[in-house]
Amino acid sequence: MDQCRTTFILPYYRGIEYLKITMDSLVEQTESKWNAIVLDDRGGDDAEDLVASYCDPRFLYVRNEVTLGLAGNWNKGFSLVETEFCAILHTDDALEKNYLEKMLWLLDDFPEVAIGHSGATIMDEDGNKCLSFPDLIKQFLRPSGDVVCTSGETGMISLARGDWIMCPTLFFRMKLVPSKPFSNEWKFVLDLELLTRLLIDGESFVGIKENLYRYRRHKSNQTSILTESSWRFYEELKLMEMLEEKCQKLLWHGATAKFRRRTIVRLHMAYQLVSRVATFKTRGCKQLLTGIYKPESNVFESKN
Repeated sequence: MDQCRTTFILPYYRGIEYLKITMDSLVEQTESKWNAIVLDDRGGDDAEDLVASYCDPRFLYVRNEVTLGLAGNWNKGFSLVETEFCAILHTDDALEKNYLEKMLWLLDDFPEVAIGHSGATIMDEDGNKCLSFPDLIKQFLRPSGDVVCTSGETGMISLARGDWIMCPTLFFRMKLVPSKPFSNEWKFVLDLELLTRLLIDGESFVGIKENLYRYRRHKSNQTSILTESSWRFYEELKLMEMLEEKCQKLLWHGATAKFRRRTIVRLHMAYQLVSRVATFKTRGCKQLLTGIYKPESNVFESKN
């Protein structure tokens, strides 16, 4: 096929210097047939001049009339996609040169799956490779094999153990995902909530182990902010409570038990607690300690 099959959504809020690195990684793709929509959500420096400087008709710049927020901006991006496939490329991250080539191969090889994904290299704000203890745990939780298929209760159990799928790497087959896939209810678990909802609806995913994505950790990104405020733990626990109930209705007893234990979130709260105590940061420690022994979302509701 000679036509463009893929649209990249670049939801931009701030960090113009990172956006350029992200766009450069798109231009360098070995598969050159793609479109990209830079969705400016009015958070910082206007990105219009940067996009125009590429003089590349594959890039489309759209500045929202009002700030839509994370889910709203992502959903708007999906509403503008007219191609067979789509990916949300975070504008502080970057792709390896063969990301698109490999993802197209993967979903062509598995025509029944809704989503493809890959491994990712973790980097710091300067682009240097780094790895935290939670990252090591995520690697440990990933099922073995170069190619991994995820479906049904077995797939749900694997995600209940821990969200080992690197969600920024997701590559969507548009006809098998909702037109507005992300819920405004969430700030952190949008991707995981969508994945589990699709599993319940009978869809499946396929992933390759190879690192095709470069994920940047820095103090001002969404993950760091919501971890520091403990909001992520509130959302993770709330989602697990909801999934426990849904899996119970489906008679997915193994998944129900895993979500009830909430093991991975409790371990992460323990890690955060130790880290904060070790660096004399006491903010939120009491709630983290309570959450470890009483893993319920209402522990964090008074704070958030």
